[in-house]
Amino acid sequence: MTELRTESFRVALVTLGCAKNEADSRAMRARLEGQGFPVVARPEDADFIVLNTCAFIEAAVEESLDTFFELAALKRVQNGEASLLVAGCLPSRFGEELARELPEARAFVPVAEEAAVAEVLMSLLEQDAGEGRGGPDPPSPRRRGGSPPMGFGGRAPPPRSQARPSAPTDRCFNDLTPAAKPPLTSLSPVS
Repeated sequence: MTELRTESFRVALVTLGCAKNEADSRAMRARLEGQGFPVVARPEDADFIVLNTCAFIEAAVEESLDTFFELAALKRVQNGEASLLVAGCLPSRFGEELARELPEARAFVPVAEEAAVAEVLMSLLEQDAGEGRGGPDPPSPRRRGGSPPMGFGGRAPPPRSQARPSAPTDRCFNDLTPAAKPPLTSLSPVS
């Protein structure tokens, strides 16, 4: 088997959401660069585009999906020269339902598996090499159904009723703010 040359495959990271996502993207970048993948600024120049998503409130989910479809419409993705991966809160929250709804994505990397992002790309490259392709390819019919390439750690997707935030007061599971904060109260005016 030929050794994969990761430096031949450029990766773009697109980050949405909170400061934690920014930190997660920096960590993913370090892992990718540590495995020899060059990270580029423009998705248009990448062979792999990793979209690090947010799913805290409905508006964040919509922004994540809008950005996904904008990236999926890029010429290099459309013609199979680049592959799109979805990372972060969106795959963590929506599981296999997301994989069924977004067949344009080549793989999904939930928050709990972000440390393995370089391994996910290596797995895709090995799969391509084994199938006689030299790099990213468009989603094939066999990828359109069933589980995404990396799965979701054996977890079943959440029930539909739990999959979407019910109110803006729902907490992101990555929110580090202590839940035990004292409630805010108004002071009585001093006479």
